[in-house]
Amino acid sequence: MHLTLIKSSTNPDPRADRGHHAFTYALMPHAGDLTQVRTEARRLNNPLIVAEGRKAWAPLVSSRAENVIIETLKPAEDGNGFILRLYESDRRRGPATLSFGLPLRRVCSCDLLEQDQEDIPVVGGEVTVSLKPFEILTLRCIRPETELET
Repeated sequence: MHLTLIKSSTNPDPRADRGHHAFTYALMPHAGDLTQVRTEARRLNNPLIVAEGRKAWAPLVSSRAENVIIETLKPAEDGNGFILRLYESDRRRGPATLSFGLPLRRVCSCDLLEQDQEDIPVVGGEVTVSLKPFEILTLRCIRPETELET
C-alpha cells in the first residue's frame, strides 16, 4: 500500500508547497457498498461543531433521505427568508422529504441568483422534492413573519 499526501511541482516555483502541512486521512474497510463510506467521509471532512447556546434545540431543517445532503443554509440576499441548498449524493432518483423545525409560510425552488421559480407545498412543516442523480437544488424558505410585501 502506498499513500502520497502531497506531491508538488518544482516548476515554475522551485520552493512551492514547502513548510508545514496538516493532513487527515482514514482507512475504512467495507463490503463494497460505498454509501457508508461516503457518509463517514462527510463526517471526517465536516466534523460536528459544538457551540454554547440553548440547551433545547431542534434542527432548522433535516432530510429523511440519507442520500440527500443539506449543504448550505444562509439568509437570502434580498432579506426575504433563507436559502437552502442541497444535493443528491448517491446517484439515486426519487422523492426526498425535508422537515423544518420552524413554521414556514412558503417554500419555492429558485436559481443560483435566488430568483423564485416554482412553489413547493408545505404540509405539516415538511416539503417533498423530487431529485435526479447528483442534482443540486436551491430552495427559498420564508417564515410567516419575514415575507416582504411584493
